[in-house]
Amino acid sequence: MSLLDGVSELPLLAGNPSRYTEDGLLAFVKIYNPNGKERWYISAYNPYVTASPCFGLQILADEVRSFGYFFLEELELYGGYDSSKKLQRDTNFTPRTLKECL
Repeated sequence: MSLLDGVSELPLLAGNPSRYTEDGLLAFVKIYNPNGKERWYISAYNPYVTASPCFGLQILADEVRSFGYFFLEELELYGGYDSSKKLQRDTNFTPRTLKECL
């Protein structure tokens, strides 16, 4: 099961202007660690290539924040075989700018 199952509005990584607003780049999906502080906000991704690259905001600790690319495949492998440590998608998340996610 993919973290993005059921997500239909996520733009492809191809310079899609629909993910931009006057205030900046939009995040459409939030992935989080239920046992920690890590969060990933996805603005776009490419499901057609290996590892499914995503672009967005990564918040790995209180002081470690970065915009850039990360891979959906790596997020899905997070936690190994221990299902209690797997990342989850926030199904109540509504699109907002990446600035608002900080």
